[in-house]
Amino acid sequence: MTLVAAERTALYRLYDKESNLLYVGITNDPDVRWTYHARQKAWWPQVERRDVEWKATRAEAEAAEAETITTQNPRWNVIRPDENGKMTQGRGGGRPATGQTKVVTFRADPALRRAFDATVEEGRSRSDVLIELMHERVNRKRRERPAGSEETTG
Repeated sequence: MTLVAAERTALYRLYDKESNLLYVGITNDPDVRWTYHARQKAWWPQVERRDVEWKATRAEAEAAEAETITTQNPRWNVIRPDENGKMTQGRGGGRPATGQTKVVTFRADPALRRAFDATVEEGRSRSDVLIELMHERVNRKRRERPAGSEETTG
């Protein structure tokens, strides 16, 4: 059996200074994923230790992740496996398959564009600023959505 390099997937665990499991996840590039967590997750400063276990396939990593979340209950994992082991989050549930993340586009109004350019001039990268602004926008839309309404993006 020949394994395709792209199938190899890391299961990673993040621990605090008392060795409490904070978060478990999967990725094909732990350094990139941790950089994202460091920029986006308020709990990142609690991370004192990172463990990586490579699995031969993404399916193996997904199964190990679901089992770890179920049995070890990491503090910051939001997505949880359902009774069938499928990862779910809220009503619509789950993480998209690799390469299946929905692309969302929007046209920024001129004021937003000026604010974006000014923030970038402060020395932050365009990518960091854009990610932060998109997270703020999505979270604002979620807060504004009436209770019981279907989740939409846009």
